[in-house]
Amino acid sequence: MIAVIVSLILGLAALFLAPRAWRGQLTFDPGRPPGWWVWGGPLWRGWVRTTFWVCAMGWLFPVLALVAGVVSSEDPLPSGLHVPGWYLALFVGWLGGFLAGIGSIVLFSRPKVLIPPRYRGQSGAIKEWSRGTVLRRK
Repeated sequence: MIAVIVSLILGLAALFLAPRAWRGQLTFDPGRPPGWWVWGGPLWRGWVRTTFWVCAMGWLFPVLALVAGVVSSEDPLPSGLHVPGWYLALFVGWLGGFLAGIGSIVLFSRPKVLIPPRYRGQSGAIKEWSRGTVLRRK
Protein backbone atom coordinates (compact mmCIF):
# COMPACT_ATOMS: atom_id res chain seq x y z
CA MET A 1 0.00 0.00 0.00
CA ILE A 2 2.86 2.38 0.80
CA ALA A 3 4.41 1.73 -2.61
CA VAL A 4 1.12 2.64 -4.31
CA ILE A 5 0.89 5.90 -2.37
CA VAL A 6 4.52 6.82 -3.12
CA SER A 7 4.01 5.95 -6.81
CA LEU A 8 0.91 8.14 -6.94
CA ILE A 9 2.70 11.07 -5.31
CA LEU A 10 5.67 10.79 -7.68
CA GLY A 11 3.35 10.34 -10.65
CA LEU A 12 1.33 13.44 -9.75
CA ALA A 13 4.51 15.46 -9.24
CA ALA A 14 5.75 14.33 -12.67
CA LEU A 15 2.38 15.18 -14.21
CA PHE A 16 2.65 18.76 -12.95
CA LEU A 17 6.33 19.11 -13.86
CA ALA A 18 6.02 17.78 -17.43
CA PRO A 19 4.47 20.96 -18.93
CA ARG A 20 7.10 23.13 -17.22
CA ALA A 21 9.84 20.85 -18.53
CA TRP A 22 8.41 21.10 -22.05
CA ARG A 23 8.43 24.90 -21.92
CA GLY A 24 11.99 24.91 -20.50
CA GLN A 25 10.87 26.61 -17.29
CA LEU A 26 12.70 24.36 -14.84
CA THR A 27 15.57 25.96 -12.97
CA PHE A 28 18.38 24.19 -14.87
CA ASP A 29 21.09 26.18 -16.62
CA PRO A 30 21.78 24.06 -19.70
CA GLY A 31 24.97 25.94 -20.49
CA ARG A 32 26.95 25.22 -17.34
CA PRO A 33 26.71 22.17 -15.09
CA PRO A 34 26.43 22.73 -11.34
CA GLY A 35 29.42 22.01 -9.12
CA TRP A 36 28.10 18.63 -7.95
CA TRP A 37 27.77 17.31 -11.55
CA VAL A 38 30.96 15.33 -12.22
CA TRP A 39 30.24 14.01 -15.74
CA GLY A 40 30.98 17.13 -17.77
CA GLY A 41 29.08 19.63 -19.91
CA PRO A 42 27.88 17.38 -22.77
CA LEU A 43 26.17 14.94 -20.41
CA TRP A 44 24.71 17.80 -18.36
CA ARG A 45 23.12 19.35 -21.45
CA GLY A 46 21.86 15.91 -22.41
CA TRP A 47 20.35 15.40 -18.97
CA VAL A 48 18.58 18.77 -19.17
CA ARG A 49 17.14 17.71 -22.57
CA THR A 50 15.68 14.57 -20.95
CA THR A 51 13.63 16.40 -18.30
CA PHE A 52 10.39 16.12 -20.27
CA TRP A 53 10.96 12.43 -21.06
CA VAL A 54 11.70 11.65 -17.40
CA CYS A 55 8.56 13.50 -16.25
CA ALA A 56 6.36 11.86 -18.88
CA MET A 57 7.62 8.36 -18.11
CA GLY A 58 7.50 9.09 -14.38
CA TRP A 59 3.80 9.80 -14.78
CA LEU A 60 3.21 6.74 -16.92
CA PHE A 61 4.69 4.15 -14.55
CA PRO A 62 2.27 4.59 -11.61
CA VAL A 63 -0.64 4.62 -14.06
CA LEU A 64 0.53 1.32 -15.55
CA ALA A 65 1.14 -0.09 -12.07
CA LEU A 66 -2.37 0.80 -10.91
CA VAL A 67 -4.00 -0.58 -14.03
CA ALA A 68 -1.99 -3.78 -13.73
CA GLY A 69 -2.86 -4.12 -10.05
CA VAL A 70 -6.58 -3.62 -10.65
CA VAL A 71 -6.77 -5.92 -13.66
CA SER A 72 -4.61 -8.67 -12.16
CA SER A 73 -6.49 -11.70 -10.85
CA GLU A 74 -3.82 -14.40 -10.68
CA ASP A 75 -3.05 -16.25 -7.45
CA PRO A 76 -0.21 -14.87 -5.34
CA LEU A 77 3.22 -16.48 -5.51
CA PRO A 78 4.27 -18.80 -2.64
CA SER A 79 6.18 -15.93 -1.05
CA GLY A 80 2.98 -13.92 -0.88
CA LEU A 81 4.02 -11.57 -3.68
CA HIS A 82 1.51 -10.96 -6.40
CA VAL A 83 3.54 -10.41 -9.60
CA PRO A 84 1.91 -11.90 -12.70
CA GLY A 85 4.18 -12.56 -15.65
CA TRP A 86 2.55 -9.98 -17.91
CA TYR A 87 3.00 -7.34 -15.22
CA LEU A 88 6.70 -8.12 -15.03
CA ALA A 89 6.89 -7.90 -18.83
CA LEU A 90 5.09 -4.54 -18.67
CA PHE A 91 7.59 -3.23 -16.13
CA VAL A 92 10.60 -4.49 -18.08
CA GLY A 93 9.19 -2.90 -21.26
CA TRP A 94 8.61 0.39 -19.44
CA LEU A 95 12.11 0.34 -17.95
CA GLY A 96 13.68 -0.52 -21.32
CA GLY A 97 11.80 2.31 -23.06
CA PHE A 98 12.68 4.72 -20.26
CA LEU A 99 16.41 3.95 -20.40
CA ALA A 100 16.51 3.80 -24.22
CA GLY A 101 14.82 7.21 -24.39
CA ILE A 102 17.27 8.74 -21.93
CA GLY A 103 20.25 7.25 -23.77
CA SER A 104 19.00 8.37 -27.17
CA ILE A 105 18.25 11.92 -26.04
CA VAL A 106 21.50 12.36 -24.10
CA LEU A 107 23.86 10.75 -26.61
CA PHE A 108 22.25 11.61 -29.97
CA SER A 109 19.67 14.35 -29.22
CA ARG A 110 17.05 12.21 -30.96
CA PRO A 111 14.06 11.85 -31.39
CA LYS A 112 13.41 15.58 -31.59
CA VAL A 113 9.71 15.13 -30.80
CA LEU A 114 10.63 14.14 -27.21
CA ILE A 115 12.95 17.11 -26.68
CA PRO A 116 11.51 20.44 -25.53
CA PRO A 117 11.58 23.01 -28.38
CA ARG A 118 14.03 25.22 -26.49
CA TYR A 119 16.70 22.47 -26.55
CA ARG A 120 16.16 20.94 -30.00
CA GLY A 121 19.08 22.80 -31.58
CA GLN A 122 21.60 21.23 -29.19
CA SER A 123 23.92 18.49 -30.39
CA GLY A 124 24.05 15.11 -28.69
CA ALA A 125 26.90 14.25 -26.36
CA ILE A 126 28.62 12.01 -28.92
CA LYS A 127 28.70 14.80 -31.49
CA GLU A 128 30.04 17.24 -28.90
CA TRP A 129 32.76 14.81 -27.86
CA SER A 130 33.76 14.12 -31.47
CA ARG A 131 33.90 17.87 -32.23
CA GLY A 132 36.11 18.35 -29.18
CA THR A 133 38.45 15.62 -30.39
CA VAL A 134 38.65 17.16 -33.86
CA LEU A 135 39.36 20.61 -32.42
CA ARG A 136 42.15 19.27 -30.19
CA ARG A 137 43.88 17.55 -33.12
CA LYS A 138 44.30 20.78 -35.12
